[in-house]
Amino acid sequence: MAHAQPQDGELEWVGEKPWEAAADPEAYPNTDFEADAAEGRGLGTRLFAGLLILLGAVWLGAAGYALTLAWPGASLPAWTGWIATLSAPLILLGLAWLLFGRSGRRETQRFTAAVRAMRQESEALEAVLAITAAKLAENRAALNEESSRLMTLGDEATDRIGRVTHQLARESGELDRKAQALDQAASAARVDIGVLMSDLPKAEEQARAAAEAMKQAGLGAHEQAMALESQLAALAARSREADEAAGGSAQRLGAHLARIESGAGAAAERMVEAAGQMNGVVDQAMERAGEAVDQARQGLEAQGQTMLAMIEQSRAAFEQAGAETTKGLAERLDLAGQKIEMLAGRLATQDQASRTLLGNIGRQVDEVGRLIVLLGEHGDAQGARLTESMGALRASAEALRQEIAHGDGQAEALTGRTQALGTALAAVTGQLRDEMPPAMAGIEIQAERTAAAAKAVTGEMAAMHEAADAAAERTAAAEASIARQRESLDALFAALRDGVRDAEEKLNAMSTLVGEADGAAAQMIRDTGPELVEALVRVREAAAQAATHAREAIAAVIPESVDALVEAARGAIAEAASAPVKAQLDEIGSASHLALATAKAASERLTRQLLTIGETAAAIEERIAEDRAEREAKDAHALSQRVSLLIDALNSTAIDVSKILSNDAGDAAWAAYLKGDRSVFTRRAVRLLDSGEAREILRHYEEEPEFRDQVNRYIADFEALLQRVLADPDGSALGITLLSSDMGKLYVALAQAIERLRK
Repeated sequence: MAHAQPQDGELEWVGEKPWEAAADPEAYPNTDFEADAAEGRGLGTRLFAGLLILLGAVWLGAAGYALTLAWPGASLPAWTGWIATLSAPLILLGLAWLLFGRSGRRETQRFTAAVRAMRQESEALEAVLAITAAKLAENRAALNEESSRLMTLGDEATDRIGRVTHQLARESGELDRKAQALDQAASAARVDIGVLMSDLPKAEEQARAAAEAMKQAGLGAHEQAMALESQLAALAARSREADEAAGGSAQRLGAHLARIESGAGAAAERMVEAAGQMNGVVDQAMERAGEAVDQARQGLEAQGQTMLAMIEQSRAAFEQAGAETTKGLAERLDLAGQKIEMLAGRLATQDQASRTLLGNIGRQVDEVGRLIVLLGEHGDAQGARLTESMGALRASAEALRQEIAHGDGQAEALTGRTQALGTALAAVTGQLRDEMPPAMAGIEIQAERTAAAAKAVTGEMAAMHEAADAAAERTAAAEASIARQRESLDALFAALRDGVRDAEEKLNAMSTLVGEADGAAAQMIRDTGPELVEALVRVREAAAQAATHAREAIAAVIPESVDALVEAARGAIAEAASAPVKAQLDEIGSASHLALATAKAASERLTRQLLTIGETAAAIEERIAEDRAEREAKDAHALSQRVSLLIDALNSTAIDVSKILSNDAGDAAWAAYLKGDRSVFTRRAVRLLDSGEAREILRHYEEEPEFRDQVNRYIADFEALLQRVLADPDGSALGITLLSSDMGKLYVALAQAIERLRK
């Protein structure tokens, strides 16, 4: 008989059964085991037994009748003789039955039939055990398939969650970039406002310089008028010099007025250009901010809906798979328990039948012993035959006892095998009970973590929605403030335009007055010049005539005449030029004072508007700083959650990488993973990579798409984690710590193996 290999805790028979030789038909070459002969022998034995019983009954009836006819009374010898007489035929009938009805051959045949029946029962029991083992193997295979399917579903869910987390990180990066673009636009707006604020003091200085120039021009005009008056007083001696001085004064005054006009026009143009640039920049910034906020809000809403749908689908798949697996496992365990109970019942029945057979055999042996003792009193020859028969019977009984002992041992072995099978089933059930709750607990923990991650992502999305709404509200407030500032600037520019227009009108009027004064002065010079020359000629002629006629009295008359002439000329010139010139100078002074007051009022209004713009810009900068601080606080708060999710994704990917590198993952590693040590497979992958070669890893990477996908996913997740950590100002030390950890070592080894760090 072939030896069966024990497999998965099952007990198999080893070696040849000890009772097969006794039950083997080839061990009895002179015995016919055909079914018809056996039936014939059984019928003859029954007829012989019936005949002996009938003879015994007839003998007892005849002896009883004879005893009633010859009743011995109370005589003991008579009763002893009657008992011997009655017992002798019965003993002969018993010996005949022993000799012809229950021979050793028949007992052997009967025992062989019993052994054959026991062998058939044992084969049936082995068939049942084989079916049970096959069912257990099928159940174990189905359980492994269910576990693999659950692990696959868990890996797929983890992969999907990792992808969604990666997409969320990418969307967050895009949102950060858009926020940075918004900050840059705000910075550009602040720069433009600063340029405008820096230009406005220049305009104010230019206006003040224009007013000062106008004031100085007025003072200069007054001084020039005084000089003109003094020159007109000395016009008799210096008429040409007075004419040149008046012309120079008029030219300088015109140059001052031209500078004033050009300065005012340039200031107005600069203010108009600055206002246009500021309006354009503010409009562009607001449009970009509105578009960025709308796009971010739409992207966040779509991503949030997708994330919630995927999480609900994963949760439903987990619940359905767990319920189906638990239900199927419970049904299989119940079926196995029922089969074990049926097998135990059959074994108990077989044990009871074996014990009953042993009891019957023992009673028959005792009865044979008593009969032999009784027959030993009837002679030596019969005793010798009985001794031989006794020896044969004892040998048969001893063989029968040995066979029964072997049957008991076989039954005990079968019972032990059944108990071992029950123990193995109990161990399998206990192992399933021990392993399934942690596995289901791990799945529930993973589902809870998925739900927590979904809640965290939902919280982050809600916070981002709130931040986007707050940013939209602040943007709307900034738009309203900018609109108000724009209206104020428009009003300021309108006031400046009005002031400049008034100043231009006043300057034009002043230029007209100055022109009229220049014309009057020139006319006065043109009108009084020839008359003065003629008067001087007449005076000279009169003086010459006077000198000719009264040369003797010149010493006393000439000074008086000269003084009188000078006084007369001075009075005439003063009367002719003083009144119009003073009137023109008074008008010029009043116009200058009015223009100065108007410019000062416009400068004060411009200063107030600039202060308002500065306060508004400071408020906007303060709000932007608060928004930035709040966003940084939220980013710092969400850093730990994002890092935790990325670390879980890295550990999950490390499981697949280590599984591809080596399939012999021990139960201790899975037990540690289920107990919470998520980095056990990462360390295992690092050890596998340390013991391997880079060329072998590169070969796996180039030839196996699954390994390439897992390596690319691990590298992408680690680089996303590293970029997120290094984005923090103080993240350099944490980045070095990550690179020196097991995850970092695995990343560096994989990246160097696929030559990623060399590109």
